[in-house]
Amino acid sequence: MNESTAKVIKRFALLAGSTVCLTFAGFYLQAIPWGRSSRDAIEGRAIAEIEQLSSSVSAFAADYGRKPLSHITLWEDGTKWQSDPLSRAMVRRLWPRFVFDVARDLNGDGDTVDKFHLSGAECLVWFLGGVQTRQGECIGFCHNPFDPFHRSSYRRTAPYFGFKKHRMTDLDSDGFPEYTDRLTDMPYLYIAKEAGRYHARDLAVFPEGDNRNMQHPYSFAGDSFGHYQIISAGFDREYGVGGEYSDSSDFTVERRSEDDNLTSFSNGRL
Repeated sequence: MNESTAKVIKRFALLAGSTVCLTFAGFYLQAIPWGRSSRDAIEGRAIAEIEQLSSSVSAFAADYGRKPLSHITLWEDGTKWQSDPLSRAMVRRLWPRFVFDVARDLNGDGDTVDKFHLSGAECLVWFLGGVQTRQGECIGFCHNPFDPFHRSSYRRTAPYFGFKKHRMTDLDSDGFPEYTDRLTDMPYLYIAKEAGRYHARDLAVFPEGDNRNMQHPYSFAGDSFGHYQIISAGFDREYGVGGEYSDSSDFTVERRSEDDNLTSFSNGRL
């Protein structure tokens, strides 16, 4: 092998080695999702989605005269509604001509004997998405004023928000799902005022007594924010306890997990 040939081979080897290194470096960088720019971009999409959900809440309110409830009890056995005047009144406010004494398979499990108490997170999906098919697709509510929960092909309202099936979760396995945020597998919380006040229990998505549940809606100087709140747990997957909040002061050490929460009333992280 002469000298010039050896130089060419050496250059080729160096070039090939550099290419391999750059390729592996590219793969390595793509495999790191938690860089600052990547995190900010994902959070930005989550913030935009919360704004879209808020717009959907407003659109629902424009059509029904009130924002979606954040708790309600639904009965499949039509005779059971008689024992629950509060739930009857809640349904009647939205559908004044609703017929109660009809058996309905609300969760698609083949029977009509179940009772469901929907949390705020479940109400967000139920009211903005409407009835679900047995395949888990939200199809809005039926235009039949006597039976808006019917799954027939009768004229329907379109869902107010395009919930994606792969982001649905059902933490209590009752057939009424919650919707996970764009950051993790934790669902958005939703709470709305009823008779001028929030009911903190509407924030719960885990069993009673589970310390992962948020305990209080957010408030400022003793006054609660707005008529409703949508809350994401942020990247740390912790809602925190909630309560008093001010954008001009930091959380205490005990509430530091709330720093990265995203909400419908904040422009970014708390």
